[in-house]
Amino acid sequence: MDQITHKRLYNWHSIGGMVVGVLFCLIVLTAIPLLFMDELSSWLVADELQNAATSDTDTTIRAAMQQFDLDGEEFHLSPNPIEGKSPIVWVENADHEHLAYVLSEDQTFVHLYPLDMLETLEHAHYNLLIPGDIGEYLVGAIGMLGLSLVLSGTILHRRWPSEKYQLRKSRSRRLFFSDIHKMLGLWLLPFHIVITYTGAVLGLGGLLIIVAAYAAFEGDQDAAIAAVLGKEPEMTKTQCEMLNADEVIAKATAHWQAKHETVGDVAILSVHGFGDCASELVIASEMPGFLLSNNSLTYTITQGEITKEVDWIPGSFGERWYAMTGPLHFGNFAGLASKLVYTVSA
Repeated sequence: MDQITHKRLYNWHSIGGMVVGVLFCLIVLTAIPLLFMDELSSWLVADELQNAATSDTDTTIRAAMQQFDLDGEEFHLSPNPIEGKSPIVWVENADHEHLAYVLSEDQTFVHLYPLDMLETLEHAHYNLLIPGDIGEYLVGAIGMLGLSLVLSGTILHRRWPSEKYQLRKSRSRRLFFSDIHKMLGLWLLPFHIVITYTGAVLGLGGLLIIVAAYAAFEGDQDAAIAAVLGKEPEMTKTQCEMLNADEVIAKATAHWQAKHETVGDVAILSVHGFGDCASELVIASEMPGFLLSNNSLTYTITQGEITKEVDWIPGSFGERWYAMTGPLHFGNFAGLASKLVYTVSA
């Protein structure tokens, strides 16, 4: 590399680091507690979860429909960590915030305020509390800049065999911190690449859909989204008898067990228009042994028929590579061990 190119790359690495440094620190600091989202959630609302009603999923859904007036709307359920207890219900309010509730023994819903705080922390990480898609795109762009800083730093420091052990404590303070910077950059290089790359992909996912829409669907964003996630059900405003939700979940579990001989817990349940003839139930299930996002099945709740299946396991290399971004970024692929490694590295 000639001297001029080296100087330009060095300037970009230095100035770029200072420009995105503050926001990057904010993103990293909010990420650390989010690594332990499940553990924190269970601890913060332990009493409420323990005192929740002993209730199945179907009973909880029907109670939520009555008490929250959710006719035709979407809401979500996540499992209660205490076996046999009512799942946690997530309802979106007028400000597009998801509020958490659990069904109590008297069949009324208790608002889990601490989980709302974690939800705010999550938004601070994902979109810097900037409404709309702009915040997510900004975080994705910071991820791209971070990746470019990692790559430019790797190119600049060509003497890494010696620099990875070099720590000159007896010299100036500036030199000492420079050595620490190089050592951490080199030893944590795989972590830096994984986090910045996956963060960029997740943050810029909306823009990628827009690009795909113009490239393959003549600018139709809805068609591009439907090709990946399926079409949103159009409510008929006609009431139909609903199947038992727990029976539909059992069908999903049996489906994955027969197909891949493995299935984990249901990670999230999404209910679309419960009671309507076009209602749907989206069941996202963990797949133990695979470093991939959750598989999901979409069922009609009136007939129990599969309308959409997302199965990452037999996918192409590109599909599986994309499905790895979530687990790799969130650091939950090896339980507590990977979370602790990510915490120390962050």
